[in-house]
Amino acid sequence: MLWLNKTKIMGGSEGTKMKSKILLAIGTIIVMGSVSTACEVTKTNEKVKSSPKVETVKNVADPNKEWEDLSMNSDGAAVDFPTNAKDWIAYQVDKISKPDPKGADANFDEGYDYYLKAKSVLDVMGRYIRVKGTDLEKDFKNLRGLAGEIYHEQFNRTAHIDPEGKAMEKTEFVGQWKPTSKSMRKTYEYMTKLLNDMNVAINKDGKGKTFGVSHQLNGEATNEMESYISHHDEDGKTIK
Repeated sequence: MLWLNKTKIMGGSEGTKMKSKILLAIGTIIVMGSVSTACEVTKTNEKVKSSPKVETVKNVADPNKEWEDLSMNSDGAAVDFPTNAKDWIAYQVDKISKPDPKGADANFDEGYDYYLKAKSVLDVMGRYIRVKGTDLEKDFKNLRGLAGEIYHEQFNRTAHIDPEGKAMEKTEFVGQWKPTSKSMRKTYEYMTKLLNDMNVAINKDGKGKTFGVSHQLNGEATNEMESYISHHDEDGKTIK
């Protein structure tokens, strides 16, 4: 009986140890599984962080800004100015920055200088210099309009001498010409600003000082200038 009791006691002790080992093994497996799962989650998060979603934004060109130079010297005449739009605009910007040498015959009369520069625009546009493009065409149209008004102002200054306009360039009558009007000065100012903005638009990629009068640059003062071209008023008279 005593032997049996010892055996039972020992058997119970060994069983307890066995259970402890089994529980320890199960616990180890659970812990290792948790650590493994955590590592996988961490790796997954790292992958997500290292590969963020990138949205590609495409720059869509404004078709109104696209333009084509149609300029040419079709008659082959010898000319003293560039026969392509870019160089011609740059040439005109330089030309208006100093007195026209031809003005010496009129003692560099202010209005006559404006007239000579406007005439150099009118003589070339259409015949030699032409462009195709929604917004730039508007700028060229406005340039022609401003130059045309300056031309008309010179006619008004000399019409009392010759109503057919033959005295517009007769510098011997410069002393009899009417004074340069405020509207002629204003129109010339607009023309210089527009030439500047057009030069910035097509020769400087839109970078530079501008006056807001070019459609090609989405100028904020284009409507104001165009209203002036169509209806500018002096002494109650509307000139179109």
